[in-house]
Amino acid sequence: MKQIGRWWIVALALACGAVGAQEWKPTQPVEFVVPSGPGGAADQYGRAMGKVFEKLNLLNGQAWVAVNRPSGTGVVALQALQQKPGNPHVITLLHTGIVISNLAGELKPVPSDFTEVALFLKETMAVTVRADSTIATGPDLVNLLKRDPGSIRFGYIGHHVLMSLVKPLKAAGVDITKLTLVPFRSSAEALTSLLGGHVDAVPGSTPNLVGMVSSGRVRALALSSPERLGGVFAQLPTWKEQGVNASFNSVYGVMLPAAVPPESVRFWENAFLQLSKDPEWLALLERNGAKPFFQDRQQTVAYFVKEREELAPLVKELGLGAK
Repeated sequence: MKQIGRWWIVALALACGAVGAQEWKPTQPVEFVVPSGPGGAADQYGRAMGKVFEKLNLLNGQAWVAVNRPSGTGVVALQALQQKPGNPHVITLLHTGIVISNLAGELKPVPSDFTEVALFLKETMAVTVRADSTIATGPDLVNLLKRDPGSIRFGYIGHHVLMSLVKPLKAAGVDITKLTLVPFRSSAEALTSLLGGHVDAVPGSTPNLVGMVSSGRVRALALSSPERLGGVFAQLPTWKEQGVNASFNSVYGVMLPAAVPPESVRFWENAFLQLSKDPEWLALLERNGAKPFFQDRQQTVAYFVKEREELAPLVKELGLGAK
């Protein structure tokens, strides 16, 4: 009996050790690499999530440091992860734009080269014009482009934003290969160009349009999402409501460097699950016209495999990265 008792003690100790090995918490400041400049949607989300994590005491007393490393394709942010393999204290956004840039041949790494952790929101886009424009609705825009696809100068930032425009236009019968597209380095630059008359329309993510739309300086024509939003976009119809059978949402998630310990992946997966339920975070999404969309690691991996398959034909038709 004494021998059996000793074996139970050893087994219990091993089990407790295994449980302890599965627990992980940050032991140094967490660097959140923002793949864009200050003030944009990604920057807003990155800084807001740090405040929520601190409020929920998830960071083990460590600081959450948001570092802006903007670039057109996100390559600079990804390099930060590539330089620190195995380090679960550096994290960046995982988003639809990365998939498109990879499909276009502009970005070599793919999400699976890193450690995909979770998705946490769906982002909607809207196409806007100046308040004094004669284009008042989505169908007005479509009719003009059917007659002359190159007649409207579109300013935009990011391939995911461009997809939110071309997907409904293609569904409406517009020749998307003949559109006049003017890329910018930031949404602020594109919208300033719109107000100055240098471009005629700007598709953009709703967080970057809230101020302009609420002030009446620009007019939003159509939402890319399958359903309406709240807030300042509550009265804005979707493309589907205006007779165009198409919708598009980009997604935001997070990823870590390659080869991080499994227990740290579980920690961050749980942290973003808690974030997705937080009232302050949900209020921010509501103001920005975004929707909560939590997906765990397994679901996130599957999501991007499917998204890559769906977007590849459009990327090829547009000739992105070909020039």
